[in-house]
Amino acid sequence: MKTKRFIASCFLTVVSCLLVQGVVWAQSQPYYPPAGSWERKPPGAVGMDAALLAKAVEFAMTQETNKPMDFSDQERIFGEPLGPLPKRRAHTNGLVLRHGYIVAEFGETTKVDPTYSAAKSYLSTIAGLAVDQGLIDNVHDPVGKYIKDGGYDSTHNAQVTWHHHLQQTTEWEGTLWDRRHDFIGSVEFGSAERQPRELEAPGNYYEYNDVRINRLALSLLRL
Repeated sequence: MKTKRFIASCFLTVVSCLLVQGVVWAQSQPYYPPAGSWERKPPGAVGMDAALLAKAVEFAMTQETNKPMDFSDQERIFGEPLGPLPKRRAHTNGLVLRHGYIVAEFGETTKVDPTYSAAKSYLSTIAGLAVDQGLIDNVHDPVGKYIKDGGYDSTHNAQVTWHHHLQQTTEWEGTLWDRRHDFIGSVEFGSAERQPRELEAPGNYYEYNDVRINRLALSLLRL
């Protein structure tokens, strides 16, 4: 009988330890919200000061941009649009996240808006995921090793690496969606039009260039 009690006691102890370890393990795992279901938590539950957060949100809502609501200045600034734009932009809005949970939300967060240079953050994240998943062996590899759509066939473009794209130093030469790499043409590029210059070798010259950013986006899409 003592042996049975001892075995039962050991069993319960092991089960209890496993349950405790399971809870600790679950609590230590990062929270990744499932699609369409993003959990919310009060600020205090994630170690934030609710009053200070409310003040921050209140301040953010006073920082409305002076850009027109109807996008009427977009063609002047960026050139002829290649696709449709929303009829109006959203007012100032935002989400505050802590440990993956929504702790505050304000304004029109579901409004469809152009995100402009925020796209560079998306692309760098996607490139990082591509490396993690083994789709890119090394960021210093030529992009043409992976992408066979003709965009990296020339002697010049064959030198372009993923690292060059991520550093905006590709000097990639070509045309995408009727837009050339050199930003020449007021109709195509608006007030962002540039003057002609000689191309440098890839990696030797930094330029903020949306055509080349679009080339990176297309290349990542085709991995």
